[in-house]
Amino acid sequence: MTSPVVGDRTYLGTINGIRFDVFGVIGNGQNNLVPGSMELWDNVPGSQPRANIVLNAVTGEPGIQGESVDIINLQYERNLTSPSELPSGLTTSDAGLAFWIGNVVYVWSGDDWFGYPLGTTGPIGDYPVISSAAGQLVPSGTLQSLTSGVNIYHSPQDGMIPGAAIGVPSLLFQFDHDTIQGPPGPENGPLRDSIQFNNKVPVNNGDAIIYNAFTQLFQASPYSQLTVPIYTVPEGSFTSFTNSSGGNVNVCTFPIPQQKSAFRPLVLGVMQTEEVGFFDLFTSPVNVGCNVRLGDPLNGQLIARGFGNSSGWIYIFPHFSTPGNPWASVNPNNELAVVQANATGNAGTLYVEITNDSSLGLSYSFNAANAQLFVACIPAYPYVPTIGGLGVHLLSGKGRLTATAEKYEGS
Repeated sequence: MTSPVVGDRTYLGTINGIRFDVFGVIGNGQNNLVPGSMELWDNVPGSQPRANIVLNAVTGEPGIQGESVDIINLQYERNLTSPSELPSGLTTSDAGLAFWIGNVVYVWSGDDWFGYPLGTTGPIGDYPVISSAAGQLVPSGTLQSLTSGVNIYHSPQDGMIPGAAIGVPSLLFQFDHDTIQGPPGPENGPLRDSIQFNNKVPVNNGDAIIYNAFTQLFQASPYSQLTVPIYTVPEGSFTSFTNSSGGNVNVCTFPIPQQKSAFRPLVLGVMQTEEVGFFDLFTSPVNVGCNVRLGDPLNGQLIARGFGNSSGWIYIFPHFSTPGNPWASVNPNNELAVVQANATGNAGTLYVEITNDSSLGLSYSFNAANAQLFVACIPAYPYVPTIGGLGVHLLSGKGRLTATAEKYEGS
């Protein structure tokens, strides 16, 4: 038998039952010949083949070995959230070390990190809507399930908060007051040792502690400075007179009791005058008024004024300006009408006088009946300290002149 050559077809076998001949075509792997064929017969002598199927009749040479892929060493015990948290200082011996961050696996190749995406993020799933949340501090040992001092009830599953809809739960947080504690506060000493306390102001028994907005420090203050003592001057303290045609007539003198702190007197009052004689037929009683002065009956500071009216009643209200000093006014930044603490004598005395403001020499009378004054001692401090009473001094020569002055509340 002749040995097959390239291109020959060689018989490989027959499948019984039907004629099913299988042939292979000899090849060398370097030509375009059909490597094999299969012919299907209908088992009738003399009939033609119905189909051909190409088969591989010979085995080629082995191919080049592929590159092997190392198995990664995925780390599950580290919970990293950013590539910036990947470990540094790794060497080639750490190749294959991998961390899963988000949707990417980062693998150490031996000299650098490479990220391999795992896929895309899926759609957001269903989540409950919290309808309400509340906290409750309960005695120790009363929680149904105590875990680290807090117990969370969900509604409506357990019925702790009735009325919540399915999928819209309410939360009730219960806290054990014996286990939920904040850090201890600072150990504070006496307030007088604080840098925010003004120890330059004397501290006496019974004093109150106040905050001085001017110095921005706490300090002691006489309790009387925090109150407003009030006094009334009854009609018995007034002196009636009749048929006076002269100038101003003093009808009352009231020494305000000594106060422990500086104050300004607030004066309100009422009294009655009437005109008498021939001129009362032609002149209005509006020309008869009243002055209340502090410290001196003639030159003292005007602190209240009353103007007459057609009824003859004079109503007294605070009043500080005069025609000779129209800008005189009280404000927290000056000492106008201030009576110093512990003042005695004229400094704290009120003088009430009837004034004849008419240009004519009319006669008028004053009736003390129903006359009355109301006096309130309004605390005068704090105010911006001022230096007064120095007058005007002319200085000459060489050198530096320095001075300091301090004024404290309650002193």
